[in-house]
Amino acid sequence: MSTVIDTNCFKLFQEERVDERQGTYYKVITRAIDREYIAIDDEGKALQEYNDCCRPSAVGLNLCDWIADQIVNKVIVMFKMDRGAEKELRKMGVPSPDLKWPAIALGAKSDTIVTEDIDLFDPKAKKRKAKEKIKIKRDGGCVSKFLRRQYGIDVVCAEEFIA
Repeated sequence: MSTVIDTNCFKLFQEERVDERQGTYYKVITRAIDREYIAIDDEGKALQEYNDCCRPSAVGLNLCDWIADQIVNKVIVMFKMDRGAEKELRKMGVPSPDLKWPAIALGAKSDTIVTEDIDLFDPKAKKRKAKEKIKIKRDGGCVSKFLRRQYGIDVVCAEEFIA
């Protein structure tokens, strides 16, 4: 089964990788690969965001090289995005840049999106206190519950994904 991994998780993975640590985000990537592969879009939106997250340093170039190798090895696989849920997600307040993650998951028939971004759980909770956000991420918010109920896509944080 494919897994969609958003940029914040990839950035933290790269930091662990560069420091030669096998922390939480290294384990996320490893588990996603063990499940089958990591899904991205064929329009380059996910790739662009992954590349931008570590720029302009050598660390960023290193991530670009690693991703390119994984595409060649079919560990990262491109899919056409399915924007079928976009209208509902916009109504819930999901910011435009984050609409790509559910679209990739739908297009790839993924069952999981791994993220630390509150916008993919409940965008209205952005200004809430950290403890409240943790609870929403654990219990689900309007967006994650919608994706689960309507499409069978679980939106989870890194810790839950590797548990």
